[in-house]
Amino acid sequence: TKLLGAIIETRPELLATMYKEVSPVLISRFGDREVTVRLEIWSTYSALLRQSAIFASSQHTKDSVGGKRKRTEDGMEVEETAYSLLQAEVPSLAKVLLTQLKSPKTPPGTLQAGFDLLRTLLDVLPGCLSSQTQQVVAISKGLLSSPPTSSTATLHITCLQFLSVFFLTHPPPTFSSTLSTLVPMLLEALGERHPRVSSEAFRVFGSLLNTLKPVKS
Repeated sequence: TKLLGAIIETRPELLATMYKEVSPVLISRFGDREVTVRLEIWSTYSALLRQSAIFASSQHTKDSVGGKRKRTEDGMEVEETAYSLLQAEVPSLAKVLLTQLKSPKTPPGTLQAGFDLLRTLLDVLPGCLSSQTQQVVAISKGLLSSPPTSSTATLHITCLQFLSVFFLTHPPPTFSSTLSTLVPMLLEALGERHPRVSSEAFRVFGSLLNTLKPVKS
């Protein structure tokens, strides 16, 4: 895994190849029973996403980094880019990762790494978790419903940071039906005694209002 990570970080011209040949293998090991292996695999995938963000910072480069043309069944040629290949991987990636995050046996450190990976994914592909909104809300609610302790405060902050990015990168219809569940939970977070948790909750509301503006009712 570390070897793959080194190749990912030093060979940006191979991004499309990495998504085609390496990404499915990494995703297949997202749920590895050995926690250290699981975290290393998630870290490597995060590196792959970060490289995509760096070397595909505009729509022009998104369509050109490591792209190859593939002929479809009807004879038309489509270009396989790192971004198009990543989009195809999102359903399987999200399914495995969200399953890990909703497991009651997953330790806080692993949960935190999972939210970090999802946030990195949204930085690269805004709005790509629209189909998983219900799962995202359920997992966040389960985590934030218990008051933060000295050992879980950082996890609460990471979850709130993810929700902030989620609101900013998804259109309101995606999550509007879940606001009746999310808002009371976030209001509780505003009143937390832990200053970093409460300040992060304010940022989440800022992201929510920015996405919804203008709020008409």
